[in-house]
Amino acid sequence: MSNRTMPSTGQLLTPIVAGATVLLAAAALSGCSQLLDELHKVHQESFASYSEAAEGWVGVDIPSWIPDDATQLHNYATFNEAQSVVGVSSESQPVGCADAERRGLPFATPDWAPADMLELPDGGLLGDVFLCGDYEVVPYGDGWVGWFSATEEGQTPS
Repeated sequence: MSNRTMPSTGQLLTPIVAGATVLLAAAALSGCSQLLDELHKVHQESFASYSEAAEGWVGVDIPSWIPDDATQLHNYATFNEAQSVVGVSSESQPVGCADAERRGLPFATPDWAPADMLELPDGGLLGDVFLCGDYEVVPYGDGWVGWFSATEEGQTPS
């Protein structure tokens, strides 16, 4: 008979835990955004100019409300395009919009989006927005932040 013993649970788990730790550390060092985006089923893109964004927008067409002088364009959307948050810098007003009552809230606050974009000075929430097609849009800083939230299965912004 052999004097071999079975490895302990700790001996079996140590390489697994060490590997997971290395993966998490690597993800943290790389900004982990791609890994987290994949886990959350979202994609995000950034463009320096409107023309770059118009060519490279992912999933759907670039939103029509974005002025063509926009710079620093950001898109954060679910894989199925049912939810999105868009931010742009622009001195121009958003295109084709009307004053409206806010219907919803952005589904997420990406790193580039201001967490307080809907807050009033008294701590309440902004009640009025621009309704720009399927997007709700608010001014913030030197530009605009807009969001789309599907109201039915399979809906994407037009």
